[in-house]
Amino acid sequence: MVILPLIGLALGNFILATPLGTGFFEKQLEKRLSVPSEIGRISWTPWSGGRVHDLKINAPTEDGEEISLALVDQVIIDPSWLSMLKGKKRFDRVEVRGVTIDLELESLKPLLKSHTSEVKDAPEVVDVKRPEKTASKKEETQAKEKPKREIVIVKPQGEQGEQGEKSVVVPVENFQGILVMSSVNCRIHSKLAPQLEFSFSDLSGDIPLWGEARSGELDFQGLRVGADGSMESLTLPVKWSNGYLQISEPELHLLGLHLSLDAAMSFASGLPFGVKMDVPAQRINFTSLRKDAPPVDIASFSSQNVLQGYFLHPSLSRGSSKTQIKKCVVKDPSDGSRLVFERGGSSLTFSSAGVFANDFRLIGEEEAFLGNGFLRASGVGAATLRVIANPQRAETFKKRITQANPAWSLGLSPLVTVDRWHRDLRFDLSSQGFTVDLGKGKSDVPLREVVSRVRQGYGSNRVNPVP
Repeated sequence: MVILPLIGLALGNFILATPLGTGFFEKQLEKRLSVPSEIGRISWTPWSGGRVHDLKINAPTEDGEEISLALVDQVIIDPSWLSMLKGKKRFDRVEVRGVTIDLELESLKPLLKSHTSEVKDAPEVVDVKRPEKTASKKEETQAKEKPKREIVIVKPQGEQGEQGEKSVVVPVENFQGILVMSSVNCRIHSKLAPQLEFSFSDLSGDIPLWGEARSGELDFQGLRVGADGSMESLTLPVKWSNGYLQISEPELHLLGLHLSLDAAMSFASGLPFGVKMDVPAQRINFTSLRKDAPPVDIASFSSQNVLQGYFLHPSLSRGSSKTQIKKCVVKDPSDGSRLVFERGGSSLTFSSAGVFANDFRLIGEEEAFLGNGFLRASGVGAATLRVIANPQRAETFKKRITQANPAWSLGLSPLVTVDRWHRDLRFDLSSQGFTVDLGKGKSDVPLREVVSRVRQGYGSNRVNPVP
């Protein structure tokens, strides 16, 4: 009698380790995640639970091949047998070990195009607020002075496929338990814009996903923004309350910035989420973000940023960003010249279609820059930048361009009155690279070459410095 269960256990593990067993679970994962996956090996015992080894989550490419989205060394699932006997989907612990994520933004285009599903029966609007508690007199006074911070998760509009039909998202299982992560490494970067990079290493944490209220934390090591950015560590408190996973950090110091962060995810169909990050007015320079940062000093910088959507369906995500600045000084270290802008700001919106800059402006007494543009998910983008300057500055800018290359021309002309000159520059981004129309007859030239040559020609012995 004892031998029979052992034989059954051995036979079951043998089947799980075969392509037949792993193939079954690969199909189940593909249904849940809508992306193909590969499993190296599966094992199971009643006392240690199930183990998935060498899990690989892939994504299709435009040429029909597959690329790796994530590699997971091991997933350990420890079920709660007592709860399962009562008909509850309860796990004591799910542990994810050794995750490697290396994403090139340009490779995600087919994934965004394929995930155009509508989330069914999701709430129209979900307000994720901080748990209520008894407030002291001091807290009541502060609450009156400061508006209550909350995350709003709004149902995105469903997108139609080529046949006009709307597909339905498979609901998330009613999972309950503790999720434990360790050795998670992530790098998100761009081939077209190498400086655009976000990465962290050795993420670990305990995330509670059961009961009415539980607490955990996420610990990031080696957090970096930009290819040459400085590396920092970060610990975020995580709360589980009434079916919502929440992060609320009103005073966060990261990469030289003071900011507030609110995030929430509902364990409903499609995993709807919302993220809000505000940067209160403060003085900043970019040396805290990049080791080789431009010498830019902003006396007052503030920004409001919102992102919302469905985690399992990134094509439905959308967001916005609004930034305001006051007194921005850009200094050229080679000759000590300065550009001074009294005010400025930007307004961005982004979705699976791309990023759209509705407005960008830097305005000073002697010069100004006004622009807008877009960057589509396909990797194609364009922008127009109007350069406005008084005649003296206009002449200096023109000399700097022609000094870098005699074939280039900035070609400013009077705007309305003779005391203000202008030129509209056209920037284009395609598979051929980033270009600007500074060439002869407004022909396109590589932007990287323009920046490099202009910086080399900044010496005061070659061009008269800007006053």
